[in-house]
Parts: sequence; structure tokens; C-alpha cells
Amino acid sequence: MTEYRYPKFPAIIPAILVIVILAGVVVVLSAASVGVGDVALVVDPLGGTVSNPVVGPRWFLKLPYQSIVKVPYSTQYLILSNTDPNADFNSLMCFSTEGIEVTMDIVVRFGIDVNKAAALYQSYPAMNWEFTTINSITSETTKGITKNYTWIEIKDKRIELATQIQDAIRKALTDEPSLKGAIINTEVDLKNVAFPARLVDELQATVAAQQAVVTAENQRKSMLILANATAQKALIEAEGEARAQIARAKGEADAIQQIITIVGKEGWETYYNMQKLKEISPNIDTLIVGTNGNFLIPLK
Repeated sequence: MTEYRYPKFPAIIPAILVIVILAGVVVVLSAASVGVGDVALVVDPLGGTVSNPVVGPRWFLKLPYQSIVKVPYSTQYLILSNTDPNADFNSLMCFSTEGIEVTMDIVVRFGIDVNKAAALYQSYPAMNWEFTTINSITSETTKGITKNYTWIEIKDKRIELATQIQDAIRKALTDEPSLKGAIINTEVDLKNVAFPARLVDELQATVAAQQAVVTAENQRKSMLILANATAQKALIEAEGEARAQIARAKGEADAIQQIITIVGKEGWETYYNMQKLKEISPNIDTLIVGTNGNFLIPLK
């Protein structure tokens, strides 16, 4: 019977294989990556430290016992709405100066300063700063501002109100010690500002009444303008007629003066009497008068 002999390997080879396998395991446990829009924080439980952020996208190495925490630094949203399917909380209920209920949707957009991400994580290990502090500041700041406006001002000064709320929220987030100044690029939008239905109905009725008053006032002014125009027209016509009469009288006076100059006063009297007779008796062609004789005086 033939005996088969296996080749002998040096004793060092198994040791090398073990080392290679262990090295591979260490590399697998040590390799880490972080994607776009995130920063990675390396947490060392033995040293009790949190590393400086590693900004993605990137591969890097860590010790096997260290853990990785990924913090998003790209734009994030806090949404307060009753209708948005992505909302984090319900619409915010505020009050006006009169104590009237005002409901509004609020969208807060913000980013995180990568250089302060480690401090923010240490302040909020559960990474719930958005749903706790930012939401609380947004709600309380907005309520504190709307109470300084009447409900009509809230309706009519929407842009002014939104700007004031945004500036106040930015300052409050910056000044909040627990946020470590890590919240940046904050923008706030107000949407769907709503009031109780009874107030809307009353406002519509008031607007309709005001429009009716304005219409009546415009009609009154139109009538006054028309009346003034008619009166002015009559006055102008009367003044024109008066000037015409004065001009005619002046013309007649000049004509009379010229006649008197030519025929004398007695001749003028005779001419005047004849003209009057023509006006009194337009159908008489000849007038017979007698003074020491008969005379026929033609009138036409």
C-alpha cells in the first residue's frame, strides 16, 4: 500500500494567517465613512472625548472601540402645521392684543456650524435640539410678538410681523447657551394665518358697509360737482348776456350821439319817435299827422 505524504508548511505560516485575519478585522472595525451633508464625530468612551468633526463625504479610520455619531449640517426644517404631512408639530396658536385666537403655520429653516457640531452634540447627546429647544424658542418668541399686534394688524402687516419674528428667533437661538452658537442661517416663514370664522364674517360685513358708505359719498360728490357745473354754466351765460347788453347799449348810445351830431337834437327826437311808432304799429305803412296842415309820413 502506497503511503501519501502531505507537504509540510513552515510553522510560521499559520501565525501569519492569524495576523492577517486579525488585521483585516481591525481594519473593518476601524474604517468609517461619512456622507454628503453630515459630519462625523468620533466618540472615545475610554478617554471620554469627542473628536473634531470629520466633514463628509469621506472615509477615515478610528480605533475599533470608538463609536461614530453623524450630525447633519445641511439645511434642516422644523415645521409646525396641521396640514403639512411632514410637520413635526401642530400649527401654533397665538393671541392678539385683544386676546383673539390666531392660528398660523411656521416653517423654521436652519443649518449647523460644523466647527461647533461637537459642542452641540455634547450639550444634546440625544441630538434632539430641534424638537426641544428650537421648537420652544420658536413658539414662545412668536407668541410674545403677536400679543403686541391687534388681529387686524396681524392680518394686514404679515410681512412686517414675519420679519420681526424671524429676527427675534435668530437672536434667541444665538443667545441660547445650550445651543453653543451652532445654529446658523435661520429663516422663518409664516403661512396660513387664520382667525375665528365669526371675526372673518364680521370683517367682511364691515368692509361691505364701508364700501357702501364710500359709494354713497362718491355719488354725493358727483351730484355736487354736476350741480356746481350747472350753476357755473348759468352764471357764465348770465355774465355773457350782461356783457352783450352792455355792449349793445354802448353801441346804441354811440349811434345816437352820432345822429344828434348830424341832425341836431330835434331831428333825433323826430327820428326816435318814428322808430317807436314803427315798433308800436308794425302794420302801418303811412302815418297822417296834422299841425297847420296835413302831412303824410311814410313809416316803411
